[in-house]
Amino acid sequence: MRDVPARRTDADCTVREDPEAPPVLYGTARVVIASTRAADGTYEDRTGPLLVQWLCGRGLAPVERVVVSDGPEVGRAIADAIAAGTDIVLTSGGTGISPTDTTPEQTLPLIEREMPGILEAVRRLG
Repeated sequence: MRDVPARRTDADCTVREDPEAPPVLYGTARVVIASTRAADGTYEDRTGPLLVQWLCGRGLAPVERVVVSDGPEVGRAIADAIAAGTDIVLTSGGTGISPTDTTPEQTLPLIEREMPGILEAVRRLG
């Protein structure tokens, strides 16, 4: 078996002295919040700051947050993050049943591979 150097976006999988410590991640991140009402100022986005804090706590820097309306703006925000070389793009919102809740549809053409097991784990763990 040959050694493969870790990419800078890979999680640190070495054994840590504190098994409860969160894994350390390297690179940049962008949080894309899909919410028409938060984007137009009807209410404050409370999820985005929590996600930014969580990602920063794992070593990612910088972590940017954008709030966009549901629909095609989500796809544009994700594409902009990819074009900027962002290592991790995390989306939240836009997964309901209204006609504009299309985050999955906006995301699909931009990914290289679906990883349904990760999505199932997120749903299971909440």
